Amino acid sequence: MIGLILLAVILLLGAGCLDPVDIEGYGYVISLGIDELDGGELYFTFMLQRESADSAGSSDGGASIIAEKGANIYDAINRLEGRIPFVLDFSRMNFMFIGEKAAKDGMIKGIMGENLESLRVRLSAVVMVCEPDASTVIGGLAANNDANITKLQSAITQDKYLTGMVSVTTLSRMLEACNEGRFDICSALGSYDETIITDMKQKKSEEDGEDPLKDAEKGQSIGGLQSGATGSALFDGWVMTGKLDRRETMLLNIAAGEFKEGELLLDTERFGTVTLQFRIISNNTEVTGIYDNGADFLIKVRLYATVRTIGTGADKDEISSWLQDEASELIEAELEKVFLKCREASCDAARLGTALSKRFTSAESWEQYDWKEKYKNSQVSFRVELTEPAK
Repeated sequence: MIGLILLAVILLLGAGCLDPVDIEGYGYVISLGIDELDGGELYFTFMLQRESADSAGSSDGGASIIAEKGANIYDAINRLEGRIPFVLDFSRMNFMFIGEKAAKDGMIKGIMGENLESLRVRLSAVVMVCEPDASTVIGGLAANNDANITKLQSAITQDKYLTGMVSVTTLSRMLEACNEGRFDICSALGSYDETIITDMKQKKSEEDGEDPLKDAEKGQSIGGLQSGATGSALFDGWVMTGKLDRRETMLLNIAAGEFKEGELLLDTERFGTVTLQFRIISNNTEVTGIYDNGADFLIKVRLYATVRTIGTGADKDEISSWLQDEASELIEAELEKVFLKCREASCDAARLGTALSKRFTSAESWEQYDWKEKYKNSQVSFRVELTEPAK
């Protein structure tokens, strides 16, 4: 009797499974690249886990790349279906790479408006704008003959927390920024350097019994990935409007409260070039004035600061005095330059609108204020306090 019941349950379950797909019939997309072709058509690059990758979702097992153009992502997938023996699955996607041209033309808005939920795209996927295009950067990630997505994600995350010179933005954060209008995002800016001698090139030379660095020249970059983060892309809503280099990105992270620790070189009249190591103590943004045409803000930052290198000799008391006075003023001036660059790009990457919105009593009054228009006339003052850590 029990056996008949189990058989009936199995039959019912089987009958309720429509169009089943064997697990080996899936191609798992671990990164998606989007480029804009001449004429406005889009070009999609899919980096897929190879079958050797483990079933737990690790992307260390290698990668293969397929690509197709189309009016939208569904059009490209339909064109691919005739020549791939599997169904594309986006549930393991960790990165969305956007070519610079597509980012500047706001193409990502159309992509995000295509109901990506039906593709099960991870909203935790990291967004990266690519110079010159997404397909080139993805190719650089595959140069070591493995997926490198886990390595890239680890490298970017580590870079952000150890240097502060990288911005990490997810699809969910981008959706929040564009839908609510209280702030703008800045994404990691990726580039490709074909001159870097990868680990795989070194390994191949070793296997051939050759010097792994036989083709290297003095001063050439050796090891690691050929693709990486070189700064930040500034966005006004869905549209890329500017760029920051790594140093400017660090300063923006300090202003926005995203900074943990890192080092900054300062050119000074008194000591020459000084290298300071920072660690965050606190960050606070205050609204000091609200007007019909804009608002005023004060960003107060407290940092632990240690002098790592200094151009000329100086005793301890001189350095302490310089840190509290001149060094703080120099950093405040640098922060203001970055703010002005962001404002010129109409990018509220310091999230001033988030602080300002708390001063409004309703969502309607906030929307009527039209923050993005008022942002163009808003001002920020910076107050930096440097403290030497206790020894």
